[in-house]
Amino acid sequence: MAEPEGQAELELRDYLAVLRRRWWYVALSALVVVVAAVGMSLTRTPLYRASAQVLVSPPPTSSSVGAADLSLSPRLIENALRIAETSALREQVRAEFGSEPVLSVRADEESDVFVFTATSADAADAAGAANAYADAFVELRRTEVIADYATRGEVLEQRIAEIDEQLALLDALRAAAAEAVPPDAPDRDEQLSSIAADAESEAGTLLGQRSRYAADLEALGISTELARTSGTQVIDRATEPSSPFSPDVSRNAVVALVVGLIFGVGLAFLVEYLDRSLRSEDDLAAASALPTLAVVPRLESWKRRDLPLLITRDEAQSPSAEAYRGLRTALAFLATEKPLRTVQLTSPVPGDGKTTTAANLAVVVGRAGQRVVLVDCDLRKPRVHDFVGLPNVQGFTTVLLGEATLDDVTRAVEGEPNLAVVTSGPVPPDPSELLSGERARGLLADLADRFDLVIVDSSPVLAVSDPLVLSAVADGVVVVASAGGTHRRQVTRAVERLRQVNAPLLGTVLNQFTAGRTRRYGYGYGYGYGYGAYGAYGAYGEGASTGNGQRRVVDEPEGGAAAPAPGLSR
Repeated sequence: MAEPEGQAELELRDYLAVLRRRWWYVALSALVVVVAAVGMSLTRTPLYRASAQVLVSPPPTSSSVGAADLSLSPRLIENALRIAETSALREQVRAEFGSEPVLSVRADEESDVFVFTATSADAADAAGAANAYADAFVELRRTEVIADYATRGEVLEQRIAEIDEQLALLDALRAAAAEAVPPDAPDRDEQLSSIAADAESEAGTLLGQRSRYAADLEALGISTELARTSGTQVIDRATEPSSPFSPDVSRNAVVALVVGLIFGVGLAFLVEYLDRSLRSEDDLAAASALPTLAVVPRLESWKRRDLPLLITRDEAQSPSAEAYRGLRTALAFLATEKPLRTVQLTSPVPGDGKTTTAANLAVVVGRAGQRVVLVDCDLRKPRVHDFVGLPNVQGFTTVLLGEATLDDVTRAVEGEPNLAVVTSGPVPPDPSELLSGERARGLLADLADRFDLVIVDSSPVLAVSDPLVLSAVADGVVVVASAGGTHRRQVTRAVERLRQVNAPLLGTVLNQFTAGRTRRYGYGYGYGYGYGAYGAYGAYGEGASTGNGQRRVVDEPEGGAAAPAPGLSR
């Protein structure tokens, strides 16, 4: 078996083709995620958020009044933020509003401003808690400053009291020293003057210190009064929010839409990667290593696939009918190399459209002027009689069993003078045994003598062994596969089984192809349908795929009917 060619490098249009093919994965994923997000948003309790702003500044002093720069260093700002985040402050707020409001604080990077935020299911509580949090921090800052000033004042007052004690002691020592001088001492006056001078010098030093301490104490008192009304303060109080900030249904829907689209695209490509079904002629050629004789587009007007439809008769101008005419031309040119009197059609699995292909091929061959007979050898689930509107009381099996003659079961089709049909007849219990007998071979040979072409519809290859038995009688076997329905592995296995019995394989037909599945296929222009849209043989001027990339050129006569091809006519 020929080795499949390596996959071509994917282009942008290939990815777009995947999205077009799997668009509903993307749409459904986006819809599900959006609906889930909106549903969750609508069921969540609305939350309100309010914020108060506090300017953090150093405590004012009597000497700093009127100063231009009263900002704190980054380290002091960080320390203040840590204090604001302490649980003690939050406990004060929770004591008033309960545990429900969620409290937070952050520092503004551009200024010395702290933003105190409260989140609650009640708008009033959110604003009240934010203001209470900010007020608690401001009060704590002022309390700390005033307490620090009070401690300093106590130290200064203690120092002043100590100096007063020292002055009193100095006076006592000076008086005692003066009394110790004898009254009759010749230098009494000099001694008293010296004692007084020393005492005054020491007292002057102490009085100077007391004066400075008293000045500092007075300035500290002024700073304390300033700290009670200035310094860190609330500059923007929180107001009651008019609408909840969460859930934001619109924002959540937009985010969910983006996430859903991304997920959907990923899911589409994952499904595409895991999908091993046939999608194009290249897939079929790689799986079968056989030339593709036709690509039959899906007929969108055929809504009920369970009801038979002869497209070449009822939709004769459709692209699908044109593809069957291309298949007829392909077989005609294959017959130039080897006469094809009996052509067998089979498929890997049921539902691939082999009976539809066989019936429509029979119609277009008959309309080309050749005498053709369609034989239903699918003795498991026969359907040919449904396509041509004939009863199936007698048929191929009744002849095999000797209950009728070939003339009795060979019936004409109304409106198709060159087409005859042999239905299957009653379904036998042992189809393989009947088809493998010499009588079956003789009947098909007899039909080949009577008609220009015998088209045999047989069972699927992977289901039963019937088509393997019939392939020994056929001059050529065509394998029909369904785009999007047949797996590549199924095609490979079917071809392998046919090769094991040396079946005369002619090629494959890709059925139910949807235009636009790949970038290589598209509708032609004008009256002719090119290879790109409908198969290996277009209606005008396209040739067969030979399996090596070359194509033979075919020209049909005017009117669209092909001339009888060599090997197909008697």
